[in-house]
Amino acid sequence: AQVHQESRWKVDARSPVGAEGLAQFMPATSNWFAQLYPQTLGERQPYNAGWSLQALVLYDRWLYRRLSASDNCERWAMVLASYNGGLGWVLRDKRTASAGGADQLRWFNAVEHYNAGRSRAAFRENRDYPRKILLRWEPLYVRAQWGSGACTCGVQL
Repeated sequence: AQVHQESRWKVDARSPVGAEGLAQFMPATSNWFAQLYPQTLGERQPYNAGWSLQALVLYDRWLYRRLSASDNCERWAMVLASYNGGLGWVLRDKRTASAGGADQLRWFNAVEHYNAGRSRAAFRENRDYPRKILLRWEPLYVRAQWGSGACTCGVQL
């Protein structure tokens, strides 16, 4: 579902802002991540489907280990928001949500409503990203028997 949202499964996808390949990594991110996992990834190859998928999974796992949430669905929403907009922003949003009285362990209808300073456009894109993947695309892939999915929290679009 994440690859569907990122590139519609187009290996040669390139966004207007320079994101590359199936996983739509920005060049700086794919350079950094390839250096972080040289034994596994080697040099960056964003237009190589195998490299791109492996890097996406590793990066999601790297983010997952750095985030806490009330359940797996909420955690994956935070992982996806971090993938899209940066872990630092999500951590700041969690602190802002907590200061505002919201549960920082819940993404949906909690942290997702707090903006620690991004532009309106970046904020809107970032908040739509987990919802599109977990609540729009993931159910289609689950119905097609591509896996059990991460989100069973009953959140509505």
